[in-house]
Amino acid sequence: MKKNEFSTDNKKFTLGDLLQDKGFTTNEAEIINHSDQSAYDTIDYNAKIRVIYQKKGRGNNPVTIINGLELSSDDIKSLAKELKQKLAVGGSIENGEIILQGDQVEKTINVLKSLGYRNVKKG
Repeated sequence: MKKNEFSTDNKKFTLGDLLQDKGFTTNEAEIINHSDQSAYDTIDYNAKIRVIYQKKGRGNNPVTIINGLELSSDDIKSLAKELKQKLAVGGSIENGEIILQGDQVEKTINVLKSLGYRNVKKG
């Protein structure tokens, strides 16, 4: 019996067989076809996104503001959550803008570009 092969009741099976029986797939094409493509169709990756550093009017605390996002409120929430997790900072959403705590401009630009946004600039 091979290392990844199991046997019960004189039947040989692999872990992949068990996962397929439970509805999981190992075929990459099936994974892509079953994923929710409609969410990615609504996102405009060419939108003019500006990442701004600001201290004024915030008790002299530095913040990074991301504006120009042309997304629905649910998409903005999920993007903000992902940015906060990747940058390990706190933040919020106000008036369609994502506000991150601290000076995170360069890191934010790099993360947004890695997520597929093309027109991301400082200021």
